[in-house]
Amino acid sequence: MKNLLLLFFCLTAFASAGQLREPNFTRLSVENGMPENWAVCSLQDKHGYLWFGTQNGLVRYDGYKVKVYNLETADKKEQNYRAIRAIREDSAGIIWVGTITNGLYRYNRATDNFTHFPHLSKEGKPLVNEITHNILTDVKGILWTLNVDGDRKWHIDRIKLKTGGFTTYDSLSQGKFNLPTGTYNDLFRDSKGQVWLATDNGLYRFNAKQERFTGCLVSQDTARKNGIITIYEAPSQPGVLWLAQKTKAGNALVRFNTANNKATFYKNQSLSKGYGSVQTIFEDRSKKLWVGTTKGIARFDTATNTFASYAVNDKNLELTADSCFNIKEGRDGALWVLSGKGLLHLPSTRAKLSRYTADLALPDGLPFNVLWSSLIDRNGGVWVAIRNFGVYRLNEVQSQFEFIHHTGDKTGYPGGTAYSIALLKTGNYLVSTPLGLYESDKNLKKFTAVPLPGQDGSPVITYSIFVDKAGIAWIGSAQHGLFRYNPMSKQVINYQNIKGDSSSLSHNQVRSVLEDRSGRLWVGTFGGGLCRFDQRTGKFERFPFIINSGTTIPEKGELDDDQVGSLLEDRSGTLWVGTNQGGLNKLDQKTGKFTSFHNHEKGLQSVTSIHEDRAGRLWAGTYVRGLFLVDREKGVLRKFTEKEGLLYDQIYIIREDAAGKLWLGGGRGYSIFNPTDFSVTTLSSRNRLPSADLSTWGNATATNGDWLVGTRNGILRFNPDKLVSNATLPQVLLEKISYLKSGQDSKEETSVLWPGAEKLELKHNENRVTFQFTGIHYTNPALNRYQYKLEGYDQHWLDGGDQRSVTYTNLSPGTYTFSVKAASSDGVWNEEAASVTVVIRSPWWQTWWAYVLYVLLFAALVWGFIRVRSKALLKENKVLEEKVSHRTAQLQTSLEELKVTQNQLIQSEKMASLGELTAGIAHEIQNPLNFVNNFSEVSVELLEEMQEELQRGETEEALIIASGVKENLQKISHHGKRADSIVKGMLQHSQNHSGQKAPTDLNSLVDEYLRLSYHGLRARDKSFNAELVTDLDGTLPKIEVVAQDLGRVFLNLFNNAFYAVQQKKKAEGPGFHPQVSVKTKITEHGVLIEIRDNGIGIPVGIQNKILQPFFTTKPTGEGTGLGLSLSYDIIVKGHGGGLKIDSQEGAYTTFSVTLPFQKVEVAQRTHALV
Repeated sequence: MKNLLLLFFCLTAFASAGQLREPNFTRLSVENGMPENWAVCSLQDKHGYLWFGTQNGLVRYDGYKVKVYNLETADKKEQNYRAIRAIREDSAGIIWVGTITNGLYRYNRATDNFTHFPHLSKEGKPLVNEITHNILTDVKGILWTLNVDGDRKWHIDRIKLKTGGFTTYDSLSQGKFNLPTGTYNDLFRDSKGQVWLATDNGLYRFNAKQERFTGCLVSQDTARKNGIITIYEAPSQPGVLWLAQKTKAGNALVRFNTANNKATFYKNQSLSKGYGSVQTIFEDRSKKLWVGTTKGIARFDTATNTFASYAVNDKNLELTADSCFNIKEGRDGALWVLSGKGLLHLPSTRAKLSRYTADLALPDGLPFNVLWSSLIDRNGGVWVAIRNFGVYRLNEVQSQFEFIHHTGDKTGYPGGTAYSIALLKTGNYLVSTPLGLYESDKNLKKFTAVPLPGQDGSPVITYSIFVDKAGIAWIGSAQHGLFRYNPMSKQVINYQNIKGDSSSLSHNQVRSVLEDRSGRLWVGTFGGGLCRFDQRTGKFERFPFIINSGTTIPEKGELDDDQVGSLLEDRSGTLWVGTNQGGLNKLDQKTGKFTSFHNHEKGLQSVTSIHEDRAGRLWAGTYVRGLFLVDREKGVLRKFTEKEGLLYDQIYIIREDAAGKLWLGGGRGYSIFNPTDFSVTTLSSRNRLPSADLSTWGNATATNGDWLVGTRNGILRFNPDKLVSNATLPQVLLEKISYLKSGQDSKEETSVLWPGAEKLELKHNENRVTFQFTGIHYTNPALNRYQYKLEGYDQHWLDGGDQRSVTYTNLSPGTYTFSVKAASSDGVWNEEAASVTVVIRSPWWQTWWAYVLYVLLFAALVWGFIRVRSKALLKENKVLEEKVSHRTAQLQTSLEELKVTQNQLIQSEKMASLGELTAGIAHEIQNPLNFVNNFSEVSVELLEEMQEELQRGETEEALIIASGVKENLQKISHHGKRADSIVKGMLQHSQNHSGQKAPTDLNSLVDEYLRLSYHGLRARDKSFNAELVTDLDGTLPKIEVVAQDLGRVFLNLFNNAFYAVQQKKKAEGPGFHPQVSVKTKITEHGVLIEIRDNGIGIPVGIQNKILQPFFTTKPTGEGTGLGLSLSYDIIVKGHGGGLKIDSQEGAYTTFSVTLPFQKVEVAQRTHALV
């Protein structure tokens, strides 16, 4: 995962690959809440908590805060005298506390209080002045304690927890309870559950069947007692006890076989007579057996039965300095030993034993050389208790750094910021400070001032130091130009700006110096741009620059600012220059011109550091704009800032470690940047960097690979490739669940302690729940991180940061599971979450039995309602039946009236159509009749004239007149036949009155009703004229239709068309030319008849209504609204065809009639033609 702060490489523990340079400790004392600065005993329980016993109460510590217990019992009673002497956790995880004078206590985790087990005398009174030194439980769960009273009389108590009864074994008891020796040194339980007792005269084993102790290695000569100091069973050798023996005759390491009671004694020089004796025994994880003696530590080889001694050769004068009484193994396999003088450290069997003692010059060092006890926690942390000073935890990260700072030593570091550090060829170092320039020895212990020209009582402030190939140091100063220092001859030469001399240094403030591969020296000044120095002539060559306000781009190849802050020559020999008000510049040494990559918008300006990594990538660090990956031709490729995970956008230093990671140093410490995947980890004062404010030029590499880094307060020395991290997982615990208890008057929440519990049930109104949790990892608890999720509420894991509690409010009734995960300060996550199930119970009115009650109650109400309502309905039913009968009769009458009305309307529509048809027919017949009448009248007149001519004897004239009469009679005959054809045609269309389909010529039918409709309108309005357009498909065969019904349809459609053009004619006047057209054709699906007019059209809003019955657009009295409805039924229902409308208001209307194409059989068609 990218951009995580404090990830796995955050350097928070010491391992075998690490270097312990200066032991630095984190103190836990009364300032942190401890009740006293002396932890007499300590323990880490199975949950990870640390427990410390003091003379003023018991302490529990989780890495965040100290919680003090005054041994409060269930009745909230605190113990006035609560001095702790022993703490033990049994196999069930129960913590037992032994006190001084106040007996034994058991800690109750569920209630966070204690149960007191006082040791009562025979008279039933609590024994006072009794100290409990040791506690253990046997395989039967019986508790054992080793005690001594105020008279130094020792005894063993065997306590049955169920009854609280004590059985005492001592030298004063009789029978099986008697122990014939007076001093008890150690009480021990082996891997098989056997209880053993080490005394001043022999080893004793408890016989559970006989309930007595039996002696082993007991001397019968009381003057020559066989003292056993301690008992130890090596994990790799179950059944074998290792004993520390101390006698007047000599001291020895004893191997005791519990199976056969055989003892083997081992001695060496350290275990000689007198003072030398075994203090402690310990087996490490590699199964090596170690012995702490009064003269150091020794490794015992069980194969050869030989000792290998380890001692600190520091010539201590104290007699007890080498006395080693406590040995612990760290996570890395190193041994930590408490000695008579300080803390001893043995990294490996091949290493030397080192001693760390009190050093007042180290603020985080040991304060005192007398150590009381030690503990190694599960994270590998080393804890040391020091009387009157508190508990100290070794800070492994800080201990891997050597911090060289001012301690008051006159020959030591002079103090202040280490501006710059450089390794000289002599092996010494050159360091620039606010107090002047200093040369130190190889160990950076002794510093000697280097006199510089210009020092007139006040030091010359120097900045950057560069050592060239010849070993000459070049030092840039704040006001005195450039210094050349020869570490061999101690000669110093000063180069300064000389006014009017263009070959002198361009400015006296020098920030950076670089020697290129050709041996030329480049000098960056802060005010005079860039210079190139010729060492042979002593002259400086200046390069042109501009004075930049922060946004200016040079136009003639000048340097983009006069203030140079950084220089780099890349692997191709190109010189790169970083400027203050400008950005990054590339110098073409052939032309002397610069290419500026200054980019104000993207932030590539004020470049303080430049670096080319092993992959050839070019990086630029800026003052406050972050890190840039640079394209050598185009400029900025990518930008990295605090948003991408950097610790700080200020980057003074870019260095690369052996793994290829870039260390970006600034005012807050280091951002450790991976250029491959762009991930970032950090190293700052929060995770124990001794000094985080790094200086601009303070970088050097020692001959052994150590990095030397200048800071505001001194010099850091460390090896980045040997810093290691702590991979141990944190222990995740749910500490407490809090909620506001139902019915509680106070607003104080009720808390439930939660270690080990799995489920909590709450009432519906106890739904504001707070979960308190912790991740126990003592490396740097402040940087531990958490993620949590409430299943049933949260969809995903939520990032809790470093917060250790979360509150959920208004939780609905249901079952929830809260889970929490923790990560150490190294970013190592323990994916095994701590979980608890919380059930918010439904209120009683939402429970299942309440719902059953609701159903039963509802059913009863329904039943009752039905009973009452049924009675009422029976009464109302009779009344309703009467009303229904009466109303039915009324509706029947209304229905008959409606049918009559409907028939009348349909008949009215038919009569209207018939009237229009009759008018048309009359008009059609009227024309030939007019011709017959006119020619008849003319013929009569001609016959009268012919008679007159004949009477006068004018036969020729009479013949001429007779010829005219003949023509007239022929015309009369023609027009008479025309009228006859009209009548026959109408009779032929109406001859099928039964509604049966018959073969019909649609062209003839359409043309006939077109003209009938037209003449019918003209019969009513003599002024009306319209253009009739016919496009009839001559190939159209006869089809089976009801001609009379279709004639009614066509007549209705033609009437509507002529009405539409008539209305438009009235509206628009003479300029409008009415036109009605009809078109027939054969289509894929049948016969199509299109009737189109250019009249007023139909509005869009009513086009879907005009086929509805009784809907009309004509004025009242001019239409019934049934014409189109009946036409639709005739076409669609009667003939299985279709009727479509296409209209545009004010432009046109087209009715398209589609009839299924059913040709008449050939025989019928032939018959029809005959």
